[in-house]
Amino acid sequence: MLRALLDAGLAEEAAARGYRSLLGMLFGSVLTGTAGSGDAKAERAEPVVAYFRRMAAAEELPSLRRVLPALETGDCVQDFAYQLDLLIGGLRRQP
Repeated sequence: MLRALLDAGLAEEAAARGYRSLLGMLFGSVLTGTAGSGDAKAERAEPVVAYFRRMAAAEELPSLRRVLPALETGDCVQDFAYQLDLLIGGLRRQP
């Protein structure tokens, strides 16, 4: 990962920052993809979107309520490639 960031033209500081960000995205993606696998007790009682729909009051979190249908149809695994492209593109534009 560090070589890819450096090859993209990032300075050492930006590469280190990008590396930490990429690790966070990677671990988050892995955790999202494996959540609940193995021990049945570890599984959520309800899907995350259902929880948000139930708990997020429209008057308190109108943006979340507005985006919930899109979140429900999204795919975290496919979004990882998109997020990675966004992150690297943004890091390239940093001084």
